[in-house]
Amino acid sequence: MLARHFHGLVRDHPDFEVLEEPAGSQYRFRYMPHRFCERRNEPGMPARLDRLNRDIAEAAQRLGILPVTATEFASGVALRISTEQPNTREADVDAAFEAIARIGQLLLQKEAL
Repeated sequence: MLARHFHGLVRDHPDFEVLEEPAGSQYRFRYMPHRFCERRNEPGMPARLDRLNRDIAEAAQRLGILPVTATEFASGVALRISTEQPNTREADVDAAFEAIARIGQLLLQKEAL
């Protein structure tokens, strides 16, 4: 199952947060830069992290990465990816994850969060 593979990538990367176990072909997760984990509850930080995750989803959509959308979750805005497209392979999932991580890093540099 490709969503389970994507879950493993999220789980093993320090800048992502696991929100749930994968179910079917949809998977929700959060970009949470490791250096901000301890600051996540500081005033203004939750809103900034929500905006960052929304911006990542928008950039991923513009680039045509596997379907990535922003969605509300108990802890704020999350990213949701769909791996159900026909002909989607593990290599596509790997490339999508790397692109999302790269987008997050670039946005962090640009916003100076």
